Amino acid sequence: MTIYSFQISAIWNVFLLLVSWLLLFITFLEPTYGSDTAYVHSDRGNLYEAFKGIEIAVVITIWIDALFELYHKIHDNSKPGCTRLMGDKKTIFKILFGACLLADLLAFHICYPKVIFRFSRVLRPGNKTEIK
Repeated sequence: MTIYSFQISAIWNVFLLLVSWLLLFITFLEPTYGSDTAYVHSDRGNLYEAFKGIEIAVVITIWIDALFELYHKIHDNSKPGCTRLMGDKKTIFKILFGACLLADLLAFHICYPKVIFRFSRVLRPGNKTEIK
């Protein structure tokens, strides 16, 4: 089985869908707002290492898929030069999405336990603002 047939297989795409849902689920277990000190001392805070491991695995999986896509585009001889990579908006979106997830992951886990703004927080229902 080639990388191309593996990446376009239904099994891989269903796996990516489930991984994406897992990433959405763990956003509900993040701190609610910046400087949420109650989170660090709560049961969810005690599971921080497990959530971190899950999130790292998800981001790595998304990057593996993006690298598969880049590999296909680089070896596609039907298009000339730069149009191989830049001609497909899906590939550009995958790389930008992966870069945002990686930046969010690094920024949050480097600064933890000080809670900073996460990109996922904008999309989460029940978004609270910091109360002083």
